[in-house]
Amino acid sequence: MPRNGLGTYLRSNGQFTGATTWAQTQAANIPMTNDALHDAHDQDIANALSLTLSKDGMTIPTADLPMGGFRHSNTTAWENGVPQSRASYAGVFYLQAAGVPRGLDFSSLGTEIRLRLLMPTLLPDGFLFTVSVNQNNTAGVFTIRLLESDGVTVYFSEKLYLNGSTDIILPANSLVTTAKHWISWSTINNCFYLLDPAS
Repeated sequence: MPRNGLGTYLRSNGQFTGATTWAQTQAANIPMTNDALHDAHDQDIANALSLTLSKDGMTIPTADLPMGGFRHSNTTAWENGVPQSRASYAGVFYLQAAGVPRGLDFSSLGTEIRLRLLMPTLLPDGFLFTVSVNQNNTAGVFTIRLLESDGVTVYFSEKLYLNGSTDIILPANSLVTTAKHWISWSTINNCFYLLDPAS
């Protein structure tokens, strides 16, 4: 029995199991040189090792791997000038359970941002994306509009607030052409938040 279903490995020789496998065998007056029991015991260990992940990549997961509240670390080895944690370790589709914004079009009125979605699905709370603008915003009500793949149909449209603010007016020059800005969606408050205003 390589694993007990909860991750614990218990040794077994086919007749007895646990940390005292061979003591139990001796107590049962079974010869300790019993070939069949030794083969069964060794194969049990081999089966357990076959179910583990090898650090050289020879074995791969066969089910989801719960992290138990921990995280993967030290994954930023560089290759061709790009950190591998961004290049291939974890793609954005694995990190955000919704569509990925692309195709930015900042309106000429300076009061909204239009984004095209790869997958126009319901946005999860805390959905993050970055934007660049081609003009600084003016003071006033600002809107984020998410478009479907045709680039025309409005899928989603809600107001943009400063992070933590309830004021519908976005101050002038909160969005500037010289920076990329982080924006987050709040399901609870039904609005977008600008996390890093320029001013």
